[in-house]
Amino acid sequence: MIRDSDEPLDWMQAAALKGDASEFLPYVAADDPTIRARVAGNSNAPLEALRVLVRDPDVEVRRTLARHCSYRELLLRLAGDVDAEIRRTLARNEAAPPDVLEVLAADGDTSVLYAVAGNPKTPETVLRRFVKDWSKGFPSSRLSQVAANSSCPADLLAVLAKSKGAEIAVAVAQNPRSPSEALRALYGHSVVDVRRAVAHHAATPPLCLARMARDDDTYVRLAVAEHHDTPPDALGVLASDPNEMVREAVAAHPNAPAAADSPTAEPVDGGEQPSAPVAIAAVPAADHPAAADHPAADHPAASAPLTVVPAASSSEERGGAVLRVEEIRLDGATFEMIERLAAFLGVSTSDAVTAAVRRHLQEHGAAPRLPAGPGASKRLRGRRG
Repeated sequence: MIRDSDEPLDWMQAAALKGDASEFLPYVAADDPTIRARVAGNSNAPLEALRVLVRDPDVEVRRTLARHCSYRELLLRLAGDVDAEIRRTLARNEAAPPDVLEVLAADGDTSVLYAVAGNPKTPETVLRRFVKDWSKGFPSSRLSQVAANSSCPADLLAVLAKSKGAEIAVAVAQNPRSPSEALRALYGHSVVDVRRAVAHHAATPPLCLARMARDDDTYVRLAVAEHHDTPPDALGVLASDPNEMVREAVAAHPNAPAAADSPTAEPVDGGEQPSAPVAIAAVPAADHPAAADHPAADHPAASAPLTVVPAASSSEERGGAVLRVEEIRLDGATFEMIERLAAFLGVSTSDAVTAAVRRHLQEHGAAPRLPAGPGASKRLRGRRG
């Protein structure tokens, strides 16, 4: 493009200019910083022209260069700029090469470190160093930047899921790379925003979704009702949810059970209705401080229940499964039924059977007769006492 020397410079021309360095030189030497900033943001600008701008006295020109430039030579120079805002802008630049981000990871300004922690191009070694160095004595907001990084390794997200601080937990639960291990650690979190994010996450295990189907929060239950991995049993529970949106979501779910299969209260012992659902904790009934006094333990349908305790109220117990008493009768149960119950509770089959047998022994003074099942005799052997 041939420019008349008497033609006034225009910032729009500077933004769209193409050509060699000679075409750009009049613009990088312009008195108006707006024109120079447009050159700095022009992806067609050659290295020779931008070398002049890396030393520009105007902060906005250098900031624009830090935001758009991809030349390593210039980015290294900008990493040492005296203005922290320019270094922070550079730390967000996803075109910055690893060695530039390594330099910025040692910056003395906290805002620069935050930006490095959130850059998807930041090397994994830097993210791991941040987690190690920031785990103690620093605000949780630092670690939340790492947890929100879309390139954060799955194993590091699993570690961060166990950190204190709701801000970190929300970031982990919202990160698409979070593994099921991290989500299992968060599905019963006391902060509702964390549980909502877990309920929406594509990698949340079906077992967690089943337990979250009884969450106190409507939007958690709605997310579970819409999740593609929610098991049919949980959808059956949600089919009778008090919220219309939840029920409609269940009706539209491809895995929704037929209406006849939805859980209903069946008469027990000559027409008597069973007691209200109670929570099932993954501990032996005899060892739970509330088990002995809970009225459900004396219910006619609970002749040999497995760890019947009051509904969970603390955040640590929020994830406890909820079942009706009649669903866990030991007499006449098949080993396969106990295996399914153990899987639902998140404990091993042997632990579930041991707890049930211990309770039965206390109440009846004799070991129950369990129908044989895969591995039943091996798992029960030597555990009746």
